[in-house]
Amino acid sequence: NAISLTYEEPKKYIISCFDVSESGLVAVGSATYGNQYIYVYDATGKFQYGYAFNNPGSYGLQWDGSDLIIYFCFAAILRLWFDSAGNIKD
Repeated sequence: NAISLTYEEPKKYIISCFDVSESGLVAVGSATYGNQYIYVYDATGKFQYGYAFNNPGSYGLQWDGSDLIIYFCFAAILRLWFDSAGNIKD
């Protein structure tokens, strides 16, 4: 799974998952034809950054402080943990 970080707001698709951090950041996940996207907005709704990736299965997301955890679902669940700079923490 190649995950790319972007600071340009991608095109919006149907929401498949979301989570709100304790500080008010909103992460919204969406997908279209095998391409998945996560958009992160501040508490006022202003786009901050996002991720784009290809994943043959479904996925979910969860905030842990200011870090975002993405759960990739295949036959099993793979968890990747990202900081706000797009670095994999775990």
